[in-house]
Amino acid sequence: MKRVLFISDKIWPEDNSGIPIITYKQAFYLKKMQYEIAFLNVSENKEIVKNNEIGKIYFLPVYNQNFVSIKSLIRNLITKKHVINKLNKILDDFKPNIIHINSYFGINPMIFKEFKKRNIKVIREVWFDEDICFKQNLLIEKPQIQTCTGPENIKKCKQCFMNHYKSNLITRLSLNILLRNQKHKAQYLYQNIYDKIVFPDEDFKNMFLKYINTNNSIAIINHGLDFSERKHYVRKYNIPFRIVFLGSLITRKGIDIFLKSIEELLQDNFYKDKIEVYIYGYMFDNEYAQIIKKLRKLYPNHFFYEGNYTPDDLNNILKDKYLGIVPSYSETYCRVLREFVYYNIPVITTNFYGHKIIKNNENGIIIKTGDAMALLSNLKNIINNQDFYNRLANGVSNTKLPTIQEEINALIDFYS
Repeated sequence: MKRVLFISDKIWPEDNSGIPIITYKQAFYLKKMQYEIAFLNVSENKEIVKNNEIGKIYFLPVYNQNFVSIKSLIRNLITKKHVINKLNKILDDFKPNIIHINSYFGINPMIFKEFKKRNIKVIREVWFDEDICFKQNLLIEKPQIQTCTGPENIKKCKQCFMNHYKSNLITRLSLNILLRNQKHKAQYLYQNIYDKIVFPDEDFKNMFLKYINTNNSIAIINHGLDFSERKHYVRKYNIPFRIVFLGSLITRKGIDIFLKSIEELLQDNFYKDKIEVYIYGYMFDNEYAQIIKKLRKLYPNHFFYEGNYTPDDLNNILKDKYLGIVPSYSETYCRVLREFVYYNIPVITTNFYGHKIIKNNENGIIIKTGDAMALLSNLKNIINNQDFYNRLANGVSNTKLPTIQEEINALIDFYS
């Protein structure tokens, strides 16, 4: 029997975000195909261990690859031997044939050399920017919010580091060395450790491989939803016109431009009286929480924050909604976008990697990342134009989505 060890810092249901859900679903369906499964996490959660029925869950102490301070470097050196010893005990116990890495936050990937010493096949599925960005995503929040085009040179990354982190003199003086070392480590992994590489999106792959060279096998495998068989139907324009945002309430997800556009829309009584706005997702204690509370108080009959949600809640959440908003600055695939399509809901989305399931003016609207005015004007256009909305709704109901079984079949072919 083939044994797959999945590496992900967390898995569902401990975390309801994209990669933990995807990791869990891949493992669940591979087990149905007679694979033996285990997980390697850095987030130790006894409840997850107790309730998990797919396979063993192993844990490693946090041994992070980031270099924000000299102190963290020293701590990592002390921790390294202990982590490697524990990893080898895990490998002795489970004896995997395949290592499938979805994310390694909290793990220094150089310990993956232990896999090659044992001739274990290593599959790297790239969902984040952690191999090419020290912040682990290409969103720049300081001095202004924008999406980075990539690590074109050390000078650019050095300035970004200085904008984002408080650092001492020693760290600042050694930044060139540290940034080059990160690049060399990433190059080493893709040339010497990872046997095969999976990307969820062609455009993301093309951007990523501008900065990483590899001669290993590469596949584009779209993530498939595992909901029950899709019911294709066309939603009809209705008043109140219900608009919905799903996802963590953080800058990367574009909550800033969503709130800015919605606030302006609600200030106009003509539009306010026609709409209801719903937000579902984890609320962090940040500036957006204060804006949400303010809008809830000002517009109690038109603006609603409904708290966090799980995938099991989506049917009830989306059964009476008409338009989904996905205004992210940075994504590599975006499960939420596909969930809207599955439920036949037209979408206004930004042009992040993975957005191309939406065809402009056919099953949704595509705007540039960060463009709050474009979001506002398109919201007004859809609300004012019933025939246009109905055309988008017809288009999205006919949009094909990959299934989880198609994804699993592609993974199994790629494993071999």
